[in-house]
Amino acid sequence: MEKDFLAPLPISKLYGVGTKTQKYLESLGFKTIGDIQRIDEAYMQSLLGKWGVVLHQCALGIDKRAVEPYSQAKSVSEETTFDVDTDDEDGIVSTLVELCDRVIRRARASEFSFKTVTLKIRLEGFETYTRSKTLQQHARDMATLQKEILRLYISFGRGTRKVRLLGVKVSNLVCHADMQMNLFENQHQQKVEKIEEVIDAIHNRGLNVLRASVIKPPKKKG
Repeated sequence: MEKDFLAPLPISKLYGVGTKTQKYLESLGFKTIGDIQRIDEAYMQSLLGKWGVVLHQCALGIDKRAVEPYSQAKSVSEETTFDVDTDDEDGIVSTLVELCDRVIRRARASEFSFKTVTLKIRLEGFETYTRSKTLQQHARDMATLQKEILRLYISFGRGTRKVRLLGVKVSNLVCHADMQMNLFENQHQQKVEKIEEVIDAIHNRGLNVLRASVIKPPKKKG
């Protein structure tokens, strides 16, 4: 049985267990997947929330992803090329917001949190630039990504040059399950993510939602 096969393996082999989660569980006496199999699911939930339930099911061989079979993605990115080079500030900002939305929904669908955000700009002469910012801690909400990308765009200062292509990327990724203990300490972050998960679900049903967080950068002087 798969359960018996998994039992002697270290907990690091379990889907969703990263370095922080591994250290936390080991501090509680969990060394092997079998140790998790022998406890009650409710106890795992009390330790790690909904991910505790997922991990417990994986330990029992219920989830087909029980043993991590792949290397973690290094980044998630989206970009778009304009049909005609543009200097329409409202259009540029709206495009950046839409790219952020697409990136964040893909990252959350893969259960990733990010720490580095990157803006890509290709101008009318095909000069391509990238600007990056590494955050103090990992995040997975639209508001954070949008704020940092728009800040990067404002600081870039394209002047009167028109834009041909825009891109948004998040990197320095970790599995969200590995971030649970930090997120439990940040109730505001949890509330923001809960709201955005609802928006994701609505998007997945083919409906459109206007985000209240959409903002425009201040007008540039001169």
